[in-house]
Amino acid sequence: MEAFRFLSRSLFWGAMLVVFLWGSPGKASENLSSILRGGELRVAIEAQDWGFFHFRSGDSFEGFEVDLGKVVSEALGVSCVMVPLPWGEGEEGSITGILEKGLWPDDVHMGLAGVAVTEDRMKRVLFSDSYFTAGQAVLLPQGSGISSPSQMQGMVMAFQSGTTSAAAAAKIPNIRPLPFTTWPEAFQALRQGEAQAAIVDSPLAFQVMKEYENYTILDVLLTREYYAAFFPQDADPLFIERVNEVIREKAWELRDRWLPYR
Repeated sequence: MEAFRFLSRSLFWGAMLVVFLWGSPGKASENLSSILRGGELRVAIEAQDWGFFHFRSGDSFEGFEVDLGKVVSEALGVSCVMVPLPWGEGEEGSITGILEKGLWPDDVHMGLAGVAVTEDRMKRVLFSDSYFTAGQAVLLPQGSGISSPSQMQGMVMAFQSGTTSAAAAAKIPNIRPLPFTTWPEAFQALRQGEAQAAIVDSPLAFQVMKEYENYTILDVLLTREYYAAFFPQDADPLFIERVNEVIREKAWELRDRWLPYR
C-alpha cells in the first residue's frame, strides 16, 4: 500500500511538473508561475484583529494565519505580503465580497482570514485542506444559569453579520437577534448589557475567557467548522496542492505556537 501511495504521488507530481514547465491554456495555468515571476505571494487577511489568528502589531500583522502565509511563501521561494481587507457586507474589496460574490482584488492570490468552509462559499471560491477545527460558541456572563440552547428563548443574542455566527444564530428558535458588523462590537454589546449572550467562533470565545474572568461559554458548541485558505475558482491546482502540502506539514506546529489553550 505504501509503495502504491508513493507511486501515485510520484506520478501526480510528475504530471504537475510537466504542466508547470510547459504550461497549458487558460488563466489558471498562469497562476503559480505568475507568483513565482512576481516574487511575492499576496494574501488577503481581515483588517480587523481576529484573536490569535491575525492581529495588527505596529505597521504589520502577526498571528497563526500570518505565520502560515509566510511558511507557504517560503515553500514557494517568494516573499509574503499581507493585504488587509475589511470583512464588509458583500461589497468589492472586502472579504465577504470575495466569499459571497467572487469579487477578487486583482493583486490577491489567496486568503487567510478565519474563514470556515461552507457549501455556499464553495460556489464562489476554492478551499484548501482545513488548518483548524472550531465551532460556534455561546459566550455568557458567569452565573447566567444557562446550560443549554433550549434555555435561550427570548434572549438578546449578539453576533457578527455575514458570518457562520449569524447562520448559527438563525437556527436557535425564539431568540432576539442583535447583529453587528464586527465581532468586537458584538462582544462590546454583551459587556455593556445590550445583549445577554454573544455567538462567536470558539477560538475567540476562548480568548475572551482568558482575558476576562467574568465570562464563560456554553458547554456545547452550536456547530463544528473547518477553517481553510481560499482561492479564486480558476486558481492553479498545483498552487493549491502546494498550500495543502504546507498545511499538512506545518499547521499543527503553528497551532501549538499560537493557540496553547487548545
